[in-house]
Amino acid sequence: MHKIHTALQLEELLMAFRKPFNNLRPLWFTEPDAFPENVTGFNKSSTSLFVEWRHIPRGHRNGILQGYRITYYPNKSYQAVKHKTVESTRSSTTLSNLKKYTWYVIKVAGYTSKGLGPHPPRPLEIRTSEDGKSCDLV
Repeated sequence: MHKIHTALQLEELLMAFRKPFNNLRPLWFTEPDAFPENVTGFNKSSTSLFVEWRHIPRGHRNGILQGYRITYYPNKSYQAVKHKTVESTRSSTTLSNLKKYTWYVIKVAGYTSKGLGPHPPRPLEIRTSEDGKSCDLV
């Protein structure tokens, strides 16, 4: 014998079926939900900084990681924000053509085709060196 269901009953049935899956997100539809860890660096010269990080764990990439976006700017000059992107296989880069003996704020985030993931809560701050000196890091 066939039972006839109302539209409301069918909607309730669908909701009950979907409930265990409500917290799941398709991996290919979102940006990363974690940030690169252990972001560190040092000054290479008076006009360049070396930055490195640990990759975002696979379970937090939420799709195919396309790369990392490095955002950097002089500490007290938000108008001079610059960005550099590197491939997802890389875990370091050198920022060049910077101002001498200047503190820089540096943030690293991963991205997929759907968007940019979060930055670490505390950005890295490094100062470029004076000519002939190196290694200022906060």
